[in-house]
Formats: sequence, C-alpha cells, structure tokens
Amino acid sequence: MKRLNDDAKAKYFKRVYEAIDGLWFMELESERGFDYALDIDQRVWRIVPKIQARKIKELLELGNGVEALTAALAAKAELDGADIEINVSNSQTTITVKNCPWHELMKKSGREHLAGRVGRAICGVEYPVWMNEFGVKGEFRIEKLLCDGDECCVMSYLINGEGGAK
Repeated sequence: MKRLNDDAKAKYFKRVYEAIDGLWFMELESERGFDYALDIDQRVWRIVPKIQARKIKELLELGNGVEALTAALAAKAELDGADIEINVSNSQTTITVKNCPWHELMKKSGREHLAGRVGRAICGVEYPVWMNEFGVKGEFRIEKLLCDGDECCVMSYLINGEGGAK
C-alpha cells in the first residue's frame, strides 16, 4: 500500500484547513446572514493567530521583538503559500503581499465581491494579534488590499516600542 509522504500530508491538512474555514462561514451565513458570519469570523481570527504565532515562535525558537515578529510572519506566509515582502525601518515594518491564497480562494469560489469586506475585517484583527504576541507596541494600518482590487496588499506596523525576550 502506498504511504503519504510529508509533502502530501501537509497538502492534505492545508486543503482541509482552507475548506473548514470557508464551509463553516458559508453555513453560518446561510443561517444568520453575512454580517453575523463575518462578526463570528472576526472573533475566531482574534484567537487563531495566537495559536499560530505561539507555535511558530516555539518551532523557530523565537523571542520577542520586531525581528522575531518579521521572521514569524515570513514563516507564516511560506506555510500559507503567500508571496510577501517585509521591509523594516526604525519605526515602521511594512508587509507587502503580492499574492494571497485566501484572496485566490474568494475569487475561485465566486465571492470576490465580498473579499474586500472579509479581508479588511480579518486582516484588521489578525495582524495586530501577531504584533501583540511578539511584544511589539504600536499601531497596525492597512493601506492597500488585493481584496479591494489593489495590485497588492500593503500593511504597516508603526512601532512605538517592543518588549524584551521572554
């Protein structure tokens, strides 16, 4: 009997993860409406990044601070299959997303007309959680979104300070 290799296992779990994310949303939307489903989705995405960040922090043996945050976000992008670029200056970290698998799934499912609302809501809650998990103080801003029809996403962390290593 053929056995699954690590790559096949990873593809399987990624596909299941993506399917579950969309299916529960659409089921809730059909029962209670889009706005309600989006509100619940935001609540979920206030928790999921904590799990992701803590696991990546553990796997990569990262501490706190901007450098650790950017390393973790780069790893997250690689795991998600996103094409991103991260630029760090003294007081600002800018994330440019050139290709987003979540946006591609919205297009593929014929829900591109909702993508902007979903992207703004979810990225708007998800990325500040990452910042907090790495002890980085400041403000998060969304400047451009693929989901809004822009050529890329541009999101920034305006850094006020960062916590020390834990």
